[in-house]
Amino acid sequence: MSYNYNFMKIVEKNNQIMKTSVQYFIVTELLLNANVAYATYSEILDWEERTVRNLMYISSSIVMLVLTLCQIYFKGIRIVEGMLAFRALQIFAIFFITVTHEILLYPPTTILYFAIQFIYFFVSHFSKRMEFPGKIIRKVLMNSSKKANTSHFTSIANEVIRKSCKVDGEEDDDIFEYKTASEDELFSASSSFHH
Repeated sequence: MSYNYNFMKIVEKNNQIMKTSVQYFIVTELLLNANVAYATYSEILDWEERTVRNLMYISSSIVMLVLTLCQIYFKGIRIVEGMLAFRALQIFAIFFITVTHEILLYPPTTILYFAIQFIYFFVSHFSKRMEFPGKIIRKVLMNSSKKANTSHFTSIANEVIRKSCKVDGEEDDDIFEYKTASEDELFSASSSFHH
């Protein structure tokens, strides 16, 4: 029974790592589209080329947003399949438009990035694992959340601060003069508070 439970925990963890990786790739795709669209916006282009470029950038951004919404309902492997299909169609469209209309939609380095990403999605799909960059992102987020929870104020600390805000026996309620204490002050004050 515990073997099955542990196996399900591992599968769920891999699913979450895969979803985090896909989120990273979706955000980079959206930023890349915005960057390339902005960089080519100032160029003097004929109507056909500008229309083809805008159609490509807008359609790929819409697909990325749809894949983002699909993450709510589907497992990570299904989203990877969607990214794999999208990347294959996108590479085909770039190749087709370049050959037929002689319009280079993306710089060659970006096309190389798309090809490497396609290979990575292909390998991830068949291995059912996508460790990079999801595992790193989740580790950083977990470490930052642990650090944020280590120095929270307790009820004793709040009481010490409230008592230290009394001026001439009256409470100071000025909202612009909150006093804070470092951990050393809190621990020394809380230990003297208990004695």
